[in-house]
Amino acid sequence: MAKAANEFDTAETRVKDATAAHERSWNAALAAGWNEKDLRAAGVRAPGQATPRARKSRTSALAATTTTEG
Repeated sequence: MAKAANEFDTAETRVKDATAAHERSWNAALAAGWNEKDLRAAGVRAPGQATPRARKSRTSALAATTTTEG
């Protein structure tokens, strides 16, 4: 249990550090002349935004349940 708690604390610290670095980089890009629309178009998400989740394809789900008769 102690090992898991220590690993969690380490991971939590890394997330906080990465979040701060992301925010600093975002603000530096804005200060350098980028705008939010261009950054998002380049695939960069704004600090504080949730990570987009992959959506399941309806056709894939349908194909998995459909059998082919031959």
